Amino acid sequence: MNIRLKSVLTAVFPLMESDKHSELVDALMAAGIQQESDLCWVAAEDIQHLLPPVQVRKLIGMLKTKYGM
Repeated sequence: MNIRLKSVLTAVFPLMESDKHSELVDALMAAGIQQESDLCWVAAEDIQHLLPPVQVRKLIGMLKTKYGM
């Protein structure tokens, strides 16, 4: 699952450093993400401590578009 999450994050933030991708993956896993379809449930509160507001909105928007209900 970690590899798939990193791939999703790289698609949204291709210039982000690998360490930051790893931090985000860890935060998403800690928030309870167990499978790719769980990504539609990610909320800004889950990642706002790791990203600036615009990047949070960008990621949430992509996740809702791709995995939303």
